[in-house]
Amino acid sequence: MSAPPLEPASSGIGAILTAGTPLWATILLACFAAWLTHSLAKRREQEKEDRDAMRQWRKDATQHLDDILDRARNHYFDSSLLASTEKSAFEITGKLKKFSAHMRRSSCTASADMTAAIDLPVQLNEVLTDPPDFNDPNRSIRKFDDPLVQRLHDIEESLVQSISAPRKLSSR
Repeated sequence: MSAPPLEPASSGIGAILTAGTPLWATILLACFAAWLTHSLAKRREQEKEDRDAMRQWRKDATQHLDDILDRARNHYFDSSLLASTEKSAFEITGKLKKFSAHMRRSSCTASADMTAAIDLPVQLNEVLTDPPDFNDPNRSIRKFDDPLVQRLHDIEESLVQSISAPRKLSSR
């Protein structure tokens, strides 16, 4: 005589207890899945915020650079600004300080790019403010074939490349 087959419990706690997976494992698995989903969603959201912040940083850096270069070109090549040389020079140095501070808010991911990112704002400052007639209201207007134009153009290209290099924002 054989033993009668066991009948599965049809409902209630008996069905859960005789099922293959214990209740605690089911609850643990559900909690882990919820935690993992939440963590991944937070990570995606943080990455999007970081990308948006970096995009805004690049836009602001480009605007600062364009503003400095426009003022510098006007300062050195526009004869109508000779009377306001001191004011123009003061504005350029102020913009240069803001630009340098803005550039320090982020760091390059490659060390070679980081060296350039540190050196280029300093070079821009030197090119613009080192000429002996920078603050002199009696200065002569420069020609467009002046070596200063080529130096400004070279530094501008390098800065644009530096701004678009892979970067991360410094901690907020």
